Amino acid sequence: MGTKFSGYKNRREPFIILGSDMRGEDKSIEIESSLKSLGLSFKPVLGVYMGLNGIQLEEKSFVVNCPRNYTFKTLISLSKHFNQESVLYVDEDRLATLLYNDGKESELNLGKFKPFTEREFNMLHDRLTLNYTFDGDYYYVTIK
Repeated sequence: MGTKFSGYKNRREPFIILGSDMRGEDKSIEIESSLKSLGLSFKPVLGVYMGLNGIQLEEKSFVVNCPRNYTFKTLISLSKHFNQESVLYVDEDRLATLLYNDGKESELNLGKFKPFTEREFNMLHDRLTLNYTFDGDYYYVTIK
């Protein structure tokens, strides 16, 4: 586990979510090592999303605090180093944006990043097609 982590529960800290399964290759050990060597605080989580082929995929992901002494650009550079197709950025107001590493710097606003208990999550409509993050306690979903 990373250093003390509070970003996704602390409303003042922005964070990004990095996935570890790049084109079928698990990079979680390498990513975790890089995050530790950079002194970044992070928490391993489960990321679930709908792949381009319409199949729901799971991967070990990392919620990474965006500390003030690190530029956002540094964290995006890290995602590019690991061939991330995109990263999820959540700002201080918990607005979520998917940032694509496609050379065009394109982005997609996804709405509010909101926590749900397991019971609440199970009541969500079409939950089998949702993209979500699970931290062991809560399911986090973006809601427009």
